[in-house]
Parts: sequence; structure tokens; C-alpha cells
Amino acid sequence: MGRTLWIEAHGYATALLQGGEEPWSAPGEIGRLCAEAAELLDADRLLLPLAPLLDRFAPPGGDAPEDRAERLDDAVADGALLAALTDALASLDGAAMLDRIVPVLPGPAAAIGGKDDEDALDTAAMALGDILRTLGEYRLAAVAIAEADAAGLAAANPLFRIADHLGCAMAVLGQADHPHAEFCFPEPRDAISPVGKGDCQTIGARALVRADIARAEAAQLQIAIGADMGPEIVLECLAALRAGE
Repeated sequence: MGRTLWIEAHGYATALLQGGEEPWSAPGEIGRLCAEAAELLDADRLLLPLAPLLDRFAPPGGDAPEDRAERLDDAVADGALLAALTDALASLDGAAMLDRIVPVLPGPAAAIGGKDDEDALDTAAMALGDILRTLGEYRLAAVAIAEADAAGLAAANPLFRIADHLGCAMAVLGQADHPHAEFCFPEPRDAISPVGKGDCQTIGARALVRADIARAEAAQLQIAIGADMGPEIVLECLAALRAGE
């Protein structure tokens, strides 16, 4: 059967192709790295987490979620974070990767490390909305939100309206269903998830072995590749998933 492979391999590609150096330290080189990773893994869609970029400009700490939300909001308002993101998007455009890359925003609760402060969640959501608008300038096919917490996902509802206005498909990572998302990839259970909205299934890094991937049944597969996995087993398992074995 035909399958679309959404591959999360940020740590894997960083270790294999960057010598362990975080790619977001040089946003203008993101396109080259993603192109190499996509070619190596033959990814239909390559997930690109934006959390390391956010952490660079609004570092996580031991303070309250409200403080983290304010730092994120200030970083977006300052312009440096969005400028770095624009450099990365221009690099992806130059590498002809915009049709295969799926930027992954952390949801509001994931971004600030808390779910109980509604004001902080709203502040984070507004900052994430500005980031999403910057992404939308490049006419991406899809953007994903990584949010396993229900309160965080509820606070993210304005992001779905922004994406709809931009004509961008939205995927949710960490949930089985959401009324405004086209694709919903649940958290894996026992390393492989049930099937979520949009005929989506998640294969965790621990399940990327032939005995487990035989249980994959969905047409849209999110595949997490561990940073320390061997290239031979990775390529073997991806080939088997494409073949529907």
C-alpha cells in the first residue's frame, strides 16, 4: 500500500552529519543538513523541530512557566528569533526542501514547561502564532504542533485559525484527534501507537525493529529515529515500511 513517511531524525542527522553540533547554531545551514538527511532516509516528509531554536533565544530554566512565556514573547518581539528562522527558511528554499520539510512547533504547554497557568499559555500561544506567520510566508505544505497536554492544545486553537488562513495543513503530534487538524499522530504505546485521525500512526524509536514495524497499519507513519541507531538497521526498516511489510 502507498505510505507517507514522516521522519523525525533531528538527533540522528545531527550525530551522523553534523558531528553532534546542534544545527540551529547556524540557521543558514539548515537547508543543506535537511537535504542530506532527506536524501539519506528517502523521507517523504522530514520533521524539523523548532524547539531548539526557541531554547536558544528563550532558554528553559527552573523558573515559573509565566517567566518562560514572557521570555519567549520577548524573544519574538525582539526580532532576532524570527530573523534566525527566516535565515533557516531561506536556506531550505535554496535547497529545494520546502515541499518536504515539516517544521514542528512545540505547543504552548510544551514550550513553557507548564499547563496550569492560562495566562502563560495564552502568552506562549501568541508568540507561537507570530512564529507560525513567519513560516506561512514560505508557503509550506504542512506544519506540526507537538503537544501531548490537552490544556496546551486547547490554548493552541488560535494557531489552527492562523494556519487555515495561510492555507497550511496542520498536524498534531501527541494526540489521536483534534477537530481542526488534518493529521493526528498519537503518542506511541509500547513503542507503536494506535491509529489517529487522518490514518496516522506513530512508531517510536524503540519500535524501529522488524518485529515491531510489522504492526504498522496506517497510511501516514511518523517514525522516530534514535540518535544512536545504526544506519543499516534504519535503512532496512524504512525500506520495509515503504514496502508495507
